[in-house]
Amino acid sequence: MDILRVLIGGIMLLSGRRLFWLFVALAGFALGYVLGPRLFGDLLALPEWLLAVGFGLLAAVLAVVLQRAAVGLAGFLLGSTLGITLLNAFTAGDSGEALFWLAFVVGGVLGALLVATLFDVALIALSSLTGASLLVQALEPAQPARTLLFAVLLLVGLVVQVWDWRRSVARPPAG
Repeated sequence: MDILRVLIGGIMLLSGRRLFWLFVALAGFALGYVLGPRLFGDLLALPEWLLAVGFGLLAAVLAVVLQRAAVGLAGFLLGSTLGITLLNAFTAGDSGEALFWLAFVVGGVLGALLVATLFDVALIALSSLTGASLLVQALEPAQPARTLLFAVLLLVGLVVQVWDWRRSVARPPAG
């Protein structure tokens, strides 16, 4: 079990919309963690997590400084990570280069478009999907438990985040 994926997946699953800047940083971290071995393979002398930390810090800084652009960046990062994670889940990590990069680009573009159009709803959906995917990947259950666990985690993430969102919208403004 990969404790880092469990931690990141859990935070994304339950708090992606509320902690936007952290969500963007974790999306960058997750993408760096997935891309590091693919891009550098054995050439990467540093641990995978150092590249991931670099991606995460860059994404967090962009989220704070360029909030509007960070929305598109978050969508792209999450869509890319989700595309790669789902591809790996359904091909057992043996997808080939072309399919890997196709999942990266298509997932990224779809994620960016979705987040730009429906910000809160998209953040909830993408963070729940990504969180559930990372958790299932880290826990490595056998089929059919894998599919069932993904569905249950996804549902939990959606319910918790929608409940939190509705609660924050219903709160009267302070003052």
